[in-house]
Amino acid sequence: MSTSVPTILDASERIEEETFRWYTPTRFYPVKLRDVFQSRYEVLSKLGYGSCSTAWLCRDLRKPKYVAVKVCISNYPSVERERAAYEHIRKIISSQPVGADVVRTSIDEFELSGAEGPHHCFVFEPLTLDLVHTREVLGDLFDESVFKVITVHVLRALDFLHTKARMVHGDIRAENFFLRGTDDAPCRSLEAMEREDPSPRKVDGDRVIYTNHRQIGYTDPRKYGVPVLCDFGEAYFGKETYEVEIQPFHYRAPEVILAIPWGVSADIWNVGLMLWELFQRQPLMTASDTDGSRPNVLNHLAEMIALMGLPPTTFLHRSPADVRGEVFDEDGQWLLHKSNPIPRLSLDQSEIALKGVGRDNTGFLRFMQRILQWEPEKRPTAAELLKDPWLAGVKVSSRLFPQERALVHTHVERT
Repeated sequence: MSTSVPTILDASERIEEETFRWYTPTRFYPVKLRDVFQSRYEVLSKLGYGSCSTAWLCRDLRKPKYVAVKVCISNYPSVERERAAYEHIRKIISSQPVGADVVRTSIDEFELSGAEGPHHCFVFEPLTLDLVHTREVLGDLFDESVFKVITVHVLRALDFLHTKARMVHGDIRAENFFLRGTDDAPCRSLEAMEREDPSPRKVDGDRVIYTNHRQIGYTDPRKYGVPVLCDFGEAYFGKETYEVEIQPFHYRAPEVILAIPWGVSADIWNVGLMLWELFQRQPLMTASDTDGSRPNVLNHLAEMIALMGLPPTTFLHRSPADVRGEVFDEDGQWLLHKSNPIPRLSLDQSEIALKGVGRDNTGFLRFMQRILQWEPEKRPTAAELLKDPWLAGVKVSSRLFPQERALVHTHVERT
């Protein structure tokens, strides 16, 4: 039964952003529901949180319309990179809009004063489910046909970034792609939900830590739009190659691991592993200790060798001698057979999403084999992958499902 009185959680319980081990209360801005930022943006409900920000559904009192506001921690180190990326994307969109529908940029920015310095805030269009929750919510509907539609739009986003914006995203993961809504019904629903059944929260002095109602969505999956690439805090542009560490650890490209200058092709490697994990519901490579407790770069390289064979010596010799010399000899042979043996691992044995339901997986495996290349220049571009035979016949539209498709045998629920 709904209630207008929120549940107050035990003050000793860590929730939401507090669960990060590096959490410092004074670095997160103490947002409260019904706050109004800049005499314009009224806070309606919490959308989510990350290691360096919280996100809120707000009403723009001037338009009026719904917006999403990302409130960064104070002294957030990636603010300037993220601001520059959005400004660059906006300029590109103004002159070359094709493909911009699958890349999100900010529509406003402002700062809030905090205990440890200013908190930069970005204002965006509100979106719905990220791709992780899309898979969970769609259940049996998340089949090969839907996955292909998602793949096409993910690649369209990268093609826009790489060819139009000349930008590397650097942090491709399913949590950074969100489905666009086709109307504001999910926002209206979330606002009503917060009003009628307020989210549980804890009170810590004058600070309130809210839980969120998970992500907003539709009861009819045919109303979902296509995925949009978000979060450009790790983006790089302005040069052809770079030499800093990027990417989620288990999606890290070989050239990044081996300290070889990298460019846009690193995103292609990254997106291939993200798509594999999204479809197969398990990562292709663990990139961790044998017990899975922590990242292990040596085991990660051993898994790559299992999948692709030994790296070409010409590629290895691009790596600094003190980096490659720890794991490969001058002939490119693996030196760590005892401490980090090459595992039994192959694409064919690891593929279960198609093979497990009696579907032909050869096209999908060929698609993945094109991506999984040691040498960055041998990986196809996003534009080339869009022409892959496995994706033939996929139509580009504004919706995840065709309106005429009958949706049966599903357990779609509103989150």
